[in-house]
Amino acid sequence: MPEAMCSIIVPVFNVREFLQRCLLSLKAQTYNTIEIIIVDDGSTDGSMTFCKEFFAHDQNVKFLEQVNSGQGVARNLGVSVASGEYIVFVDADDWIDKDLCSDLVSRMNEGLLDFINFGLDFVTHDEKVVHEISRFRFETLSGDAIFKAAMLDDAVLSSPVNKMYRRSFLQEHAIEFPAVRACEDMYFSRAVSFFSSKTAFISKVYYHALIRNNSTSRSISGVFFNALIEVIRLESVFLENNGVAQKYHHLFLAHVSKQIAHALVLAAFRMPVYAEYEQVVVRLMGLPEMKSANRQDVQALLGVKHKVVLRLAKSPRILRLMANTLKRVNYSPY
Repeated sequence: MPEAMCSIIVPVFNVREFLQRCLLSLKAQTYNTIEIIIVDDGSTDGSMTFCKEFFAHDQNVKFLEQVNSGQGVARNLGVSVASGEYIVFVDADDWIDKDLCSDLVSRMNEGLLDFINFGLDFVTHDEKVVHEISRFRFETLSGDAIFKAAMLDDAVLSSPVNKMYRRSFLQEHAIEFPAVRACEDMYFSRAVSFFSSKTAFISKVYYHALIRNNSTSRSISGVFFNALIEVIRLESVFLENNGVAQKYHHLFLAHVSKQIAHALVLAAFRMPVYAEYEQVVVRLMGLPEMKSANRQDVQALLGVKHKVVLRLAKSPRILRLMANTLKRVNYSPY
């Protein structure tokens, strides 16, 4: 029986100086049956030229280009032309372990999984590990438990890069990233988890995410907060359209509360202008969903840190003071 193909999709946007390590890790895969799909999202720094030169003698690489539309749209384009039975997403400034495809394809086949979760770490330019996520408290999850775990960020993370997906599963349920400039993975992860019948967890770290202050995942501006609010709206519509808005109402409110708490922390740490930070806090805390954040059934689903952040956010100055204090001991949120 021939090996199942794995498609590795890499959205690229102005990351020329970081590309080589990423592309080397793709080329080093020990699994033989892979295709690499490079999607240039309107780069202006020669990123696509570098990719084409790097893979000049490789026949298993597809090159696509689009007007700058965001990495979610770029990933969708990659999936639309993929031939593989399995899909992996890799950001162009990150890199992966050489055995990622071989190990995970085998596990996907064994377990008849819709997707699989694996470990990732966050590293500096000199590959010093600053933070690692790999100790999952589940081995497998099925049915409704997958969606509940994703809504509460309990083992099933928002990130699409620490997962392998069955392409037929994504296509069957028409699961795509929304066309927003940030937070697109938040929606995608919940849609995947909602439709999934079975997933599994592997604690080994296969993915290495570069900590880069100006990367899409770490930059904080009005674009980020606008996208967050839009994605919350899209998630609400998703639940309505699938007839489960009432069933999951308290779970959705808890999910929104967690996402807002995280966004508030990022704003407190990363927004240099206090007046702009304060406006963001007022705007996020004023969302309709946050009016129900103190409900007992919602509070029961929140962790202590989320409760503390939401309480401190009632006074933006105190939340900012907490962030400044933690900065002095070199703490930074991820």
